[in-house]
Amino acid sequence: MITCSAFSKKENTKCSLPTVEGSEHCFSHHPDREVSRAVGGKNSSNANRAIAALGDTMKPIARMLTDAIADVNSGDKDPRQLHAMAAGANALVKTAEFALLEERVAKLEETRQDKEIIDGYS
Repeated sequence: MITCSAFSKKENTKCSLPTVEGSEHCFSHHPDREVSRAVGGKNSSNANRAIAALGDTMKPIARMLTDAIADVNSGDKDPRQLHAMAAGANALVKTAEFALLEERVAKLEETRQDKEIIDGYS
């Protein structure tokens, strides 16, 4: 078995995986996979995982704010526009949180009433 000729950057050790047929590199280190590795790293970033964890309503808003931050950083958008967008998103999040709390309280009250009815018949 021929092993990959690449070296680990962290440990400075030679890769021990077998090579892809006709290459001196393994599947992970093959030069043709450079773009795929970059995309894989981007998709596993904390920011992308956080956006994925959001509900369907909040995902577009998070992406819009992420794009706006990049636009401000590149000079394509006035920071005041981002500030206004963030304030609007903050109000929306607070409204959503309030709605969730109302729903939870209603369920707790319903559970309590059910328990009182059951306890009343005991």
